[in-house]
Amino acid sequence: MIADKYCNEVLFTINEKPAQLRAIGFENNSGGFELRNAYFKGCNSPKDASYIHHPRAEKVTVFEGFLTF
Repeated sequence: MIADKYCNEVLFTINEKPAQLRAIGFENNSGGFELRNAYFKGCNSPKDASYIHHPRAEKVTVFEGFLTF
């Protein structure tokens, strides 16, 4: 599955609260993650774009977010 190659389970907290949350994470080029679960849509720092290079690609495809990917 393509998602297995590019997405990870990410554990995170918001505002240093003790609860640890889980989300699907799509890593960006600077090591930050775009995060999404049923209750949260956001990111952690550093914020950046995500480029996936394929050596035989003949086109560029742009997605609004990793879920549309």
